[in-house]
Amino acid sequence: MLFIIQNSQSRHTIAIQLKLDEIIRATKGAHNEMMDIEKLTDEDLGKIQKKYGLLAEKTKDDLKKGKIDTNTPALGKIVEAETLLL
Repeated sequence: MLFIIQNSQSRHTIAIQLKLDEIIRATKGAHNEMMDIEKLTDEDLGKIQKKYGLLAEKTKDDLKKGKIDTNTPALGKIVEAETLLL
């Protein structure tokens, strides 16, 4: 019985991942490299998480300055800019 439940959960997880991959692929401006991040190491996932954290902070600062949050800048540019400021 446990195997059946685990198999069902695994299929459900795979289906959700495929749906998310399709949304990323179809969204203009999305980073297609995100489609298989579940295969990355914990260290690489941590780096991406840090990049998105920096992006979130920049977005908060921009919103406080009255800027509109409608663009999708490249993550590398955000990290480079933040690194230069530190």
